[in-house]
Amino acid sequence: MYHLKRDARGAIAHYKAHLVVQGSPKLKAIDYNDTFSPMVKFTSMHIVLALAAIHNWEVHQMDIKNAYLNVELTKTIYMAQPPSFSQACDTDKVCRLFKALYGLKQGGQCWYL
Repeated sequence: MYHLKRDARGAIAHYKAHLVVQGSPKLKAIDYNDTFSPMVKFTSMHIVLALAAIHNWEVHQMDIKNAYLNVELTKTIYMAQPPSFSQACDTDKVCRLFKALYGLKQGGQCWYL
């Protein structure tokens, strides 16, 4: 996936490229099984924030950048080479993934585990 980063004036600041897995053609129970990762319900978050306001607690927020990219995969997963990467003579070669990429169906659960 390619896109341009622009500055405040609209000029191109730099080019960005992200390697993502095309997860849409995957079939459940054949290519993957579990994709569950827990999420916080908004009502639970509202209760915690209300308690923090009542008791004057400090609340901190955390964001882990590139979280999926830090997860080592437990199963062997292959993906097709990006079109701009493969050569005409190497169209039958694939990439083996050792870490999760964005677009991988089981990436969320791998991060949770």
